[in-house]
Amino acid sequence: RKVYDYEKVCDLFLFDTKCEQYGGSGNQFDWSILDMYNGHVPFLLSGGINSYSANALKEFKHPRLAGYDLNSRFELKPGEKDPERIRTFLNELKS
Repeated sequence: RKVYDYEKVCDLFLFDTKCEQYGGSGNQFDWSILDMYNGHVPFLLSGGINSYSANALKEFKHPRLAGYDLNSRFELKPGEKDPERIRTFLNELKS
């Protein structure tokens, strides 16, 4: 509910799994809770997305979904993305 307080100052939201530590938890949350989001600001979906998530992501539909936050599961090492892993994932999303 508090997300609506930020609509006037944000161009994009990032919805991720809640965790106590810095960065992400690597865990996926129940994306169906976003069915309740009817705001105007588009969002990125995050939280435990990995190379096996493509089918679930293709099934997830929301008018404000702008993209995905691909993080550590698509890295060779911290801060360095694996282009081949990302390419393979994107091809799976498009298929």
